[in-house]
Amino acid sequence: MTLKKTLLLICLFISSIFSYGQIRISEVIKQSEIVSNNQSKLYFIDFWATWCAPCISASKYLTVLQKQHANDLHIVSLSQENAAIVTNFLTKHNLQLTTAIDYDGETFKKYNVQSLPYGVLIDANGNKLWEGHPANLKAHTLQGFVNNSNYMKTFEDVFEIITSENTVAESYLPREDIEIEETNVIETEDFQIINKHTYVELQGRLNAILAYGWKVNINQVNVDEADNKYYKLYLKKSSKHYRNFPDTFLKKLKMKLKTQTVLTDSYVLDMNASTLWDTFQIDWEDNPERFLIGDSDIKADNVSVNDMVYMLSKVLEKPVVVKNSKSVNNERLHDWDIHYKFYDLMVSNLSDNYGIKLEKTKTPLENYLIIKKAP
Repeated sequence: MTLKKTLLLICLFISSIFSYGQIRISEVIKQSEIVSNNQSKLYFIDFWATWCAPCISASKYLTVLQKQHANDLHIVSLSQENAAIVTNFLTKHNLQLTTAIDYDGETFKKYNVQSLPYGVLIDANGNKLWEGHPANLKAHTLQGFVNNSNYMKTFEDVFEIITSENTVAESYLPREDIEIEETNVIETEDFQIINKHTYVELQGRLNAILAYGWKVNINQVNVDEADNKYYKLYLKKSSKHYRNFPDTFLKKLKMKLKTQTVLTDSYVLDMNASTLWDTFQIDWEDNPERFLIGDSDIKADNVSVNDMVYMLSKVLEKPVVVKNSKSVNNERLHDWDIHYKFYDLMVSNLSDNYGIKLEKTKTPLENYLIIKKAP
């Protein structure tokens, strides 16, 4: 064998070593509902985030491509977000692709991902074939790569699952009744309620956290942009702060509250003749996630009137007010199944199922102004 051939074989061998298992991820939280083979010719890494609206459109397009190439292609949607956030997102959206987490952003950095959505197509040996916005990967281009690829490898051969320190963080338990963490690492701009069995973790901007605490619409809470920082807040359910944490939260931040009444477009729920469901209509057993929000409906297991009003306000993007609330216990738990997408359907749904009258009107509501205390 000539020296030239020997060097060529050595290079090929080294290349195969470095390409093998080089895509590093932290956790797979959902397997593909479409892929039919254990081995694939091509793998597509779909870089995305739950807060990225264009990513959802790209995911729908990629789902079509995955269905067309169920035998030859395996698409993996990869996020840097907390697994609980992504898992919660998946309960609300019917994503059919394999979904994984890249806690430390290692693969994001490897492919220099600067914007979302973004995608990278590789062959079974890990060689990059294409990269760019997923919508720009046309069907005929993909078919050409499929035709020219001869080798197949399993998911486990191509992706290596790396244990991360963030995996341990999933089991974190707060020591204090209320713990506050200001962070520059913004996992998602969407406010997150991560409901554990013994505590609740809230993630989001100051105005969103306070809106949740007061059970009002976020537009009623006004915070100066410089003060509207991103926080993680841990609340023990057994704590005296659990139900009325905003006062403690603001005190720890050395901020104070002023209120003013403003005439506001809102939805009014008249509870005077209500016949609310008990807690035996929906049973999610030990699942601490109490809400399931779809594109047009909210289902909830063991949720109070106050919490349901807050969630309705969030999805409707307008304040929701309870009228004649003295006729019901707003803290008592109930099961719910409410349509919210179309107003007329929502009106009939609330009336037929719960005896609640709904109307749109202008209502005098408190607006909350959050300001720093004087030094």
